[in-house]
Amino acid sequence: MLIATTRTRSTVPGEMFNGERALAPAFADMTISIPPSKVRKEGQVAWPKKLPSNPATDFATVKADDLNIDEAKKWLSASVRKTPDGSVLVFIHGFNNRFEDAV
Repeated sequence: MLIATTRTRSTVPGEMFNGERALAPAFADMTISIPPSKVRKEGQVAWPKKLPSNPATDFATVKADDLNIDEAKKWLSASVRKTPDGSVLVFIHGFNNRFEDAV
């Protein structure tokens, strides 16, 4: 997924963005592994019980790469071309959501 956020990049290992506002938008390319429905209840997030998370049983971040604005535009353009109708889903997280919850 393409992340576009106005949150500040975090200095904490394992945390991409914190809750503070940044002066300019930041972008990232993230891939989240979703475990099969046989090991979790459908519709529920299987939060990791320990780190590192296990993609076979937990929702797990398997890729998290920072992007600059040009790379983000290229990512979005390539993704739109892959869809039959040229559409994308835009999710805007609500107020008082942690970055991890929005992902």
